[in-house]
Amino acid sequence: MDFSIDLTEIVIALFGLFFNVMLGIITSRVVPWIKEKGLEKYAKALVSVAYTMFADGSGADKFNYAFDRLAASQYGKLFDEDRLKEAIQAAYVELCTKLGQKPSPVRAENFIISELNKKD
Repeated sequence: MDFSIDLTEIVIALFGLFFNVMLGIITSRVVPWIKEKGLEKYAKALVSVAYTMFADGSGADKFNYAFDRLAASQYGKLFDEDRLKEAIQAAYVELCTKLGQKPSPVRAENFIISELNKKD
């Protein structure tokens, strides 16, 4: 009687299971995190550009510029409108902090974007 056991199939199955679990973790945790970091980085760049393009006191124009560019990018497809607005506001606050300025408060009447732009 030969009682030898071939472990090759078991090891292959365990590697396959491990690979599938790791792939699931990557797609459910890492990919959304990378997309979120990309959104934040692009929003920071757009807010910096808008800050230099528009004069002081034209916050609505700066916000609309950043929002329009962000919504037209790949991030406009990945995130909803509210998340894009939050990313722009967070980037603005961070820029003001770096410049040693106090960020102005958000006024909702200045940022009625989607309704104005969709009618055009």
